[in-house]
Amino acid sequence: QPFIGDAISVAIMGYVDSAWGIRNSSTMVFAACLLRVVDADKNSSNSEAKSSNAITIAELFRSYPQLSAFLRAVLDASLANKFEGWETSDLPPILPILILLYRVQPSSASDFDSTEHFAKFVPKV
Repeated sequence: QPFIGDAISVAIMGYVDSAWGIRNSSTMVFAACLLRVVDADKNSSNSEAKSSNAITIAELFRSYPQLSAFLRAVLDASLANKFEGWETSDLPPILPILILLYRVQPSSASDFDSTEHFAKFVPKV
């Protein structure tokens, strides 16, 4: 599933399009990607379900290495209120990023890779 990282990026870019149809489609693409990336048990009605199949943030960025830099760049642009090349800045696309970060499986305190990845997002959130 090497296309998932790119699909997430494209979906997030679609959140700021001026056309409702593109924003709507972006929401559906993002939801489908989230179901693929994050364990289905975590997406069930029991959000407290812990599963060994769920992905951690380190595994997410190891599988889709370009995604980390893209998400941080979008958060930086949101904080600076700059979306160069995008059609509107009325709706910064931070909600899907926060949802993605929320839905990944928490890692153990001893997992340095996950802690390091989350640390890059803390100042932006």
